[in-house]
Amino acid sequence: MAQPRLQLDLSRLTSDGTTLGPSRRIYYPLADSHMLKLLTMRFNESATSVLYWGIEMEFVGALPHGFSEWTHDTSGQGVTINEVFGSPRNIRYRSGSHFLGHVEEIMRANENTIRVQIQNYQPNNAQNNSQMHVQNTAINCGC
Repeated sequence: MAQPRLQLDLSRLTSDGTTLGPSRRIYYPLADSHMLKLLTMRFNESATSVLYWGIEMEFVGALPHGFSEWTHDTSGQGVTINEVFGSPRNIRYRSGSHFLGHVEEIMRANENTIRVQIQNYQPNNAQNNSQMHVQNTAINCGC
């Protein structure tokens, strides 16, 4: 039986997203659900992430405020690249793994809020409960 996952809407967390999208080329917006699925998969594949929070997560709703995923044709022959825009450092994230690093920084800046959600979902989660009331509020963009 699979371990239950906490559904976490990243758009409800405090974010450092700039809302700036692509400025060149012809880009087309993608639905947030595409990147949310990739982030969910990468997060739950990371034993370090799951151990830190004490639970697997499913990212639902929308990307963190100020971030959006876009696609563009790189060759004129249908070869596309998807990129996430909105970084305060003007970085374009080209994969779920790459963007997950920043998403986890956003999660740590909202740690107490997330830990309360985990406690409400799994009151007996010892890993989570031992880390309640952590006060990380800065988003440290080391990406």
